[in-house]
Order: sequence, then structure tokens, then C-alpha cells
Amino acid sequence: MYIDGNTGFLATANRLPSYASWELRREPYDSKIQVGREGVLSDVGAASYFTCNRPANLPKDRWHPNSEKYIILEIDIWESPGNPVDHRKILTSLMKKFVPFAQQKLRCQ
Repeated sequence: MYIDGNTGFLATANRLPSYASWELRREPYDSKIQVGREGVLSDVGAASYFTCNRPANLPKDRWHPNSEKYIILEIDIWESPGNPVDHRKILTSLMKKFVPFAQQKLRCQ
């Protein structure tokens, strides 16, 4: 999301073949949160991962191989005014909604 021409909020989801990618992404975060298989938090972002096996009835294609079963979700904010403690509460709440939303939309099993 752009605010006054600058990035202010970004939410992403990535499907990856390896748990190792999660290990690298969680390094900049300083706290853990209970969301997904594991969740992490900082003053300016939150991340979580979960496993997602594709339903058997979905067609196989090269863009969504069955081997890519780890889903990493990230939420980032930039230059947000206000108290970082409030940011952490808001980011935690958003991530707790983002995980089940992504699981449902991806039809994870």
C-alpha cells in the first residue's frame, strides 16, 4: 500500500520448497508470537510460516510444484507514527488473521 507516494504497508506470501528459507527470514525479528507453525515480530514487521500441501484435485503445473509446501507470510510497515508497542499489537493481530486467510485461500491440507 502506498501512502503519499511512499510504501507504508506491505503484506506478502511466498511458497518455498525448503524450511531453510524460513530460518533466514526470521533473523531480523526479536520476539516470537503464537501464530502459524512459528511466528516472529519486530517494531516494524511480523512473519509466520506454515506448511501447505496442495489438494490432490488441483492440477499440477510447473508454477506450483508439490515440493513447495512451506508458506511464509510477512507484513512490513515503514515510517509509522506512534508507539512501537502499539505497532506490535496491531501486527500480531493482523498476522493472526492473515494466516487462516492464506490457508483457506490456498486450500491447504
